[in-house]
Amino acid sequence: MLCRFVLPYSNWQWATICHSESMSSLKRGIQEAVFRLGGVPLYHQTDHSTAATHRLSKKDAENPREEDKEARQGRGFNDDYLALMRHLGMGAKEQKWRCGGTERCTQTPTEATLADGQ
Repeated sequence: MLCRFVLPYSNWQWATICHSESMSSLKRGIQEAVFRLGGVPLYHQTDHSTAATHRLSKKDAENPREEDKEARQGRGFNDDYLALMRHLGMGAKEQKWRCGGTERCTQTPTEATLADGQ
């Protein structure tokens, strides 16, 4: 599995091999990327990786935690992932996909401004 970290507007990228879809692999990949970058973006967007998200129960989906309001499609963020985001000073967001007709699905760009203004 490839852990890929991209700043969409500048197209700065860093990737590393993750040997599993685990929290420790995700943590290592994110920490290595922000070290190479020399700063942290305001937000980190993730896909439906089980290291970062989980399926919400019907009850939780109807009344989500504040942290899960950015999550979509019945998924919420895992506590360990949110703790990593707090530790690094980043907010958590889920990637938003747009699909239409027979077009391929594409990711929408997100704000990835460095918190320290770099």
